[in-house]
Amino acid sequence: MGRQSRRFKRIAAGIACGVAGAVAAEAIASWLRSRARPIPGRLVDIGGRRLHLRIAGDGPGPTVVFEAGFGGSSVLWSLVQEGVAKFARTCSYDRAGYGFSDFGPIPRSGAQLAAELHLALAHAGLPPPYILVAHSYGGLISRLFTWRHPRDVAGLLMVDALHGAIFDEAHQVMRRMVTAFGFTLGALVLLGAVGALRIIARIQGPELILGLHKLPPQVRSELSDSLPRDVIAAMLELYWWDATLDQAEIANLPPDLPIIALAHDMPETFAAAGREATRYEMLWQDIQRDAVRLSRRTTLLRARNSGHHIALDDPDDVVSAVRALIGP
Repeated sequence: MGRQSRRFKRIAAGIACGVAGAVAAEAIASWLRSRARPIPGRLVDIGGRRLHLRIAGDGPGPTVVFEAGFGGSSVLWSLVQEGVAKFARTCSYDRAGYGFSDFGPIPRSGAQLAAELHLALAHAGLPPPYILVAHSYGGLISRLFTWRHPRDVAGLLMVDALHGAIFDEAHQVMRRMVTAFGFTLGALVLLGAVGALRIIARIQGPELILGLHKLPPQVRSELSDSLPRDVIAAMLELYWWDATLDQAEIANLPPDLPIIALAHDMPETFAAAGREATRYEMLWQDIQRDAVRLSRRTTLLRARNSGHHIALDDPDDVVSAVRALIGP
């Protein structure tokens, strides 16, 4: 028995050393890749840490600011930003920990994320007013930003977004989905630590991991490199999910704020919801319709050829909605 115990300990020690070596090797490789990769935008210091901003276009109206969904970075707005930059100044950015941005302090709640965005815009020399364009989870952040800085925001475009006005049944289903997603993220963090996540993303494509449709080559390449960091940033945001939801639900918006809620119209499976996927889709559509309560000037539109990721499925729909908010 003693011999078997010693053998087991040697095997366990060998596995532990192997994992530690893999983690160290991946950490070094990630650092070297981050130093070697050209930064597509600019890094803006917001007080000892930097956020990555992509600024493009020019125009006489408000600056259009893009807020990504949960687990997403600025590169997912590439197609939309290219279209909007033809008639307006635009800014997409990586929240702390995503893409090329430094990690930020905890808590990673929506209020903290909104505060960091406000600092980044100011330090980048992008004065208000802003049109905020938010996808999914980003809707909560944009609502908090608008609540804190109502005079800075000229309009909101909620792209299949959460907004905080979520009734009890939807919250119950969403809570179960978020819990399940947390386990998935935990596994992805471990795969990222040993370098497997980056390899899978490079071979199979980040679409497989993120549940996206086929992406343009430059988007696929950037996401593959940033995924190991992105899943850590997403895990931190997920930990403060309840705090963010509580913050958003009390964040009143100006009653006459122009808002467009652009909802997906193609049936979305929401695979992460498992057996509740169909029910979750129905509740998600209810949430989109509920957006009309956000202000007296809210318009609900449908993206007829898109699932949840409208900015990738049909970017022209998002570009048209932005143009409608900016006006002639």
